[in-house]
Formats: sequence, structure tokens, C-alpha cells
Amino acid sequence: MPFALSRGLLDGPNDCTIKVRVQSRASRDRVQGFREGALRVSVTAPPHDGKANAALLELLAASLGIAKSRLRIVRGHAARDKVVAVERMTEKEVAHLLNGQQGAAFNITASSREGFRGGLKDG
Repeated sequence: MPFALSRGLLDGPNDCTIKVRVQSRASRDRVQGFREGALRVSVTAPPHDGKANAALLELLAASLGIAKSRLRIVRGHAARDKVVAVERMTEKEVAHLLNGQQGAAFNITASSREGFRGGLKDG
């Protein structure tokens, strides 16, 4: 059963936010999908000096096909649980693109894969 993409996504006045749980020092950069109300993301960068945060924003930007400047961490800069704001993108657009990511990460057949614009490796 595919993950419910609406979990963890909250509409804001001009953007939406995503609840994210980050695993730093992972074996590879990857969006793992929604679990327990948050988007699970693994990054290879260490958690100090903002390297994991930078890697997170870079991976999300690539996954969503947007510039990194449209993403910002609004809560949890020094924690594994974060809230990331996505500027000028609706919850439905984010969910559509992340559904393509989940298809890549979990081998889930998703009709929204045409919206995927890079960022993850299959398998």
C-alpha cells in the first residue's frame, strides 16, 4: 500500500511546509517516503557545521525540480526532525513530485512519475 502523501504536508498562505526526519551519515542520499507523519530523508553528510542541512535542501530541491532558494528550514536546524518550507508550490504539487520519488525509492508504480525531475537513484 503506498504511503499517504498528505501526511506531513501543511498548506501555508504562500507556500507549504513538509515535516522531515533526517538521517545523516547514511550510505547514500535518498528520499525514503512518508512514515509516522514525516518525510524520511537520508543524506551522506555529517550533522555538524550545517552540512546535513545543506545536503537535505539540495536533495529536496533536486527531487522537486526547484531552486534551493525556494526551500528553507523553518524549524529544527540542529535536530533530526525539521520543518521545511517550500515557496510558491502547493501541497498537491509537492505530493505529486514526492510520489514519483517514492516510486523510485520503494519501487511503487506511480502514475505521477512523469513529474519526477531527478535526485534519486532507483533501487
